[in-house]
Amino acid sequence: MLFDLKTMIQPFTALSPQQKKLDHLIDKIEQQKQELHQWQQAEEDLQQYTHKTFMPVYHELHGVLFKQLEQLWKHLQETTFSKAELVVLDEKIQYLANYLKDSQAMSVQQAHKVNEIFAYYQQRAEHAQFRKSQKKVNELETFFKSENPSDLADAEVFEEWESDHFQQAREQARLKRQQEKQEQAAAMAEQSLKTVYLKIAAIIHPDREVNDVKKIKKTELLQRANEAYAEQDLRGGSGNLNNTYK
Repeated sequence: MLFDLKTMIQPFTALSPQQKKLDHLIDKIEQQKQELHQWQQAEEDLQQYTHKTFMPVYHELHGVLFKQLEQLWKHLQETTFSKAELVVLDEKIQYLANYLKDSQAMSVQQAHKVNEIFAYYQQRAEHAQFRKSQKKVNELETFFKSENPSDLADAEVFEEWESDHFQQAREQARLKRQQEKQEQAAAMAEQSLKTVYLKIAAIIHPDREVNDVKKIKKTELLQRANEAYAEQDLRGGSGNLNNTYK
């Protein structure tokens, strides 16, 4: 069977303004899709890179913080501190326990110890609040039962002053003995955190990064690390860095 093949030449038709606008939008959408894909790919590559190189340092940082917590907790149990020193020490221990309680970089034994310390301070805070409320109730009952409430108040003020005066004398006697030990512990902790910070900065420094997307990400990470080290010895900032790579 024979067929006659004919070449059909279609006349050129100029595109309408609406068609040109539509084609332009289609091209723009395709370009944005490609750019989005490139960003997503670059972010995935950066996450894989940082997970491989940064996470070991992150685990080391949490190890340093846990060691600090463990040492401070041990000193609290074995050493006699002044009232002012106990306030500072309790705040430090409570902060570290609160920070490390959600960490995924510790062993089961370490996590158990952190939860034990965290629970202790929670229970102590609840007990202190209960005692404070109970004290107010007792004071009201005593006030209404006392024949001369003003005398009772004066006696309580004197007793409180005498107790504070005696406590201050004990603090002054202990201060010299405790100061050297605290300075030594603080110096060791600062040196450990500084070492970890330098490792972090070396890994995520953006100067040698040729990929623009990764360079932006690394610049942000380095800025967070710098701010965290300046403010709270990497403890505050490392939590943010942790969330970045979870």
